[in-house]
Amino acid sequence: MHRIRIPDHALRLSRQRGRLATSLEDVDPLRCALLVIDMQNAFVAPGGALEIVYAREIVPAINRLADAFRQRGATVCWIQTDFRGQADAWSNWFGRRLDPDAAAVMIENLSQGHPGYELFPALSVASTDMFSTKTRFSAFIQGASDLDEVLRGRGVDTVVVTGTVSNICCESTARDAMMLNYRTVFVSDANAARTDEEHNATLGNMVQCFADVASTDALLQQLNRRT
Repeated sequence: MHRIRIPDHALRLSRQRGRLATSLEDVDPLRCALLVIDMQNAFVAPGGALEIVYAREIVPAINRLADAFRQRGATVCWIQTDFRGQADAWSNWFGRRLDPDAAAVMIENLSQGHPGYELFPALSVASTDMFSTKTRFSAFIQGASDLDEVLRGRGVDTVVVTGTVSNICCESTARDAMMLNYRTVFVSDANAARTDEEHNATLGNMVQCFADVASTDALLQQLNRRT
């Protein structure tokens, strides 16, 4: 597991701003969605083409949250990246930030129909859950998915962000969620990055401006008190 330590400067700035402590006790579960981002075989499976070792270690935490949210009538949404046909549409990433071989591997493994695209089998997924695909790092950026439209149609105003990679897709999604006026919670031990440094930097960014940061245990305790 990540050695979690939110940077001191981020906590200090948060306190100076007088932000409220994290709480889901006043949140209606029916207006809350658990977002599970990119827990796909390409990232999570041993030997996956884009393997994030820490991602396997957060599976139990995500499953606990998914089961608890589902039992309370909250939305559980599994978000998968699908890069089919995106080489030209997102040429600034695939053509300029990656070499051709790396781009080909990423597109192949994150395309529907490839085993790497599928959700990691140890995840607690139910047929009644919501499923969404995205074509960019953020699930909320315009044109990347229909997530915002679907969540608003369900009356959701609070999102809880989990998954991988902490400092890329998870952070991008959380930032945009807050900018779209969703109340946003980032789960410290249910997101995974490549290194502790990257993960903790994201937690610092979240607590400064974009999201409440809480552990799985803390959120479950709050949900239990709420119900």
